[in-house]
Amino acid sequence: MPTRMERLTAKLDRLRAAEAKVKAEIQAAEARQRARHSKAKRAADTRRRILLGAWLLERMKKDETLRARLVAELDAWVTRNDDRALFGLEPRSHDAGSTPEAAATAGKRAQHG
Repeated sequence: MPTRMERLTAKLDRLRAAEAKVKAEIQAAEARQRARHSKAKRAADTRRRILLGAWLLERMKKDETLRARLVAELDAWVTRNDDRALFGLEPRSHDAGSTPEAAATAGKRAQHG
């Protein structure tokens, strides 16, 4: 028959195991909560971008000056050819002049003359 000390040690072992299980469950629940929060933030950001884009496209239909200015900005800013195709921009060759830094410099030159 186990001694009182052995019974207490066994009980402590069971309680520690239960504690570890509860801690793991808490960590998992916190991770799920963080993931849900991140997903909601990404969804809200995507929704904002879609709404802003839709609004801007509508404005561009009505304002030729705005459209021309934004197309020039996009031409300088959008570097990937598949993205450029979405906006009806000519593809760029893949030389040193098609880096984002070069596009930013070209955009600044276009703005200033």
